Amino acid sequence: MIYRIHPDVYQYQIFNIDADIVEDAMGEECLIYMDSTPTSYATSWKEIEIEFYDAITEAPDTNKKIPDIISDDGFLFLNEKAYRLLAPTLSADGEWLGVKYAGQQAYLLNVLSLAEQHEGIDEENTQPDNDGIVHLAFKESTLAGVSIFRTEEDSYLGIYCSEAIKELIEHHELKGCVLTSDLSDKPL
Repeated sequence: MIYRIHPDVYQYQIFNIDADIVEDAMGEECLIYMDSTPTSYATSWKEIEIEFYDAITEAPDTNKKIPDIISDDGFLFLNEKAYRLLAPTLSADGEWLGVKYAGQQAYLLNVLSLAEQHEGIDEENTQPDNDGIVHLAFKESTLAGVSIFRTEEDSYLGIYCSEAIKELIEHHELKGCVLTSDLSDKPL
């Protein structure tokens, strides 16, 4: 089964990639903070500091925790623990970008594998509805060797994973995301 990784914004803060920090470190041509298309940044990446905030109030919130793992706009944040546990499995489907938060080491996984590369879109069962929500369906057989991926169908904003990744996240009790078999882009 394939799952969508949603951020648990009700219990955890979400990360912010500040445009000024990115431009100072890597130049104005690095648009990681605003471009969700699958673009490789590894060769020019310089470790930057990211911040966390409450996605609901759009302000810092010390009552909500920093997650172990959380998704946002095609990127997956992993703290050091989550990175140690998941990097061996996820590395084939993206690139690791080192970041710091509150002086601690962490990583962003820039997910570069696409369902379309594997002919993984079930076009007969994929369609938008009137609210802009996409009902997605994937061909699980063609995505069998892919641990994590994105799709053009939702403008590359969603992150989808295999059952094996879901089980790893749950087994290691990594907090910050909700994994659901509802693959639409509707918010939780």
